[in-house]
Amino acid sequence: MKLLFPYLKPYRKSVVIAILFMLFDVICEILQPILMSNIVGAGIQSQNIPYILGIGAVMLLLAVFAIFSGFGNAKHSATAGVGFAANLRKGLCSSFPLKISTIFLPPPSRPGSPTM
Repeated sequence: MKLLFPYLKPYRKSVVIAILFMLFDVICEILQPILMSNIVGAGIQSQNIPYILGIGAVMLLLAVFAIFSGFGNAKHSATAGVGFAANLRKGLCSSFPLKISTIFLPPPSRPGSPTM
């Protein structure tokens, strides 16, 4: 792992932000069933319509926040992942004595079974 961390270093901020967005998304998703049980347990049994509407509005806001947290997580994790892969590829290609583009493989003399 110590060999891979230098390639991820420029994207530390994106990694941390992606983890935080994922944490917020999971918290919002976990709170939804708890709030629904509160609606059924306290609101419906006592026929308290304002309580039901209030908790329903909180659930709606949590769902919207979870959607935007998911979008933020996807954006930042993709940024970190693609950047890490590019840096890793650049690091691997620069460590070879010959550049990969200069490697020449002669064509096979006879078509093999994979060409059929």
